Amino acid sequence: MELESTAIMRIEMLGGKVNKELLAYFIEKSVREILEFCNIAELPKQAEIYAVDWIAANYLTEQLGYSKQWEKMRENSERGLISYRRMRW
Repeated sequence: MELESTAIMRIEMLGGKVNKELLAYFIEKSVREILEFCNIAELPKQAEIYAVDWIAANYLTEQLGYSKQWEKMRENSERGLISYRRMRW
C-alpha cells in the first residue's frame, strides 16, 4: 500500500481537499510519530492501514479544525498500533 495515494483517498472520502505538499509534510510527521509511539525503526506493512487513518486525522484537524470524529480516528489508530509497540529499556 502506498501511504500517499491511500491517504488521499481517505481524506477525500471524509470530505477534505488535498494539498499534496501539505500532505507530504503530514505523512512524514505522522510516520515519525507512529515510529516513536511504537518504539520501532520501520513501519510494518500490516500497520499501514492504521497509519493512513492517523495521517488523515492529523491532516483533517489542520485543514478543517478540531472534530470529535478526527480524534476518534486517531484513538482507533493508536489502539490498532498497540500490538506493534516495543518495550523501551
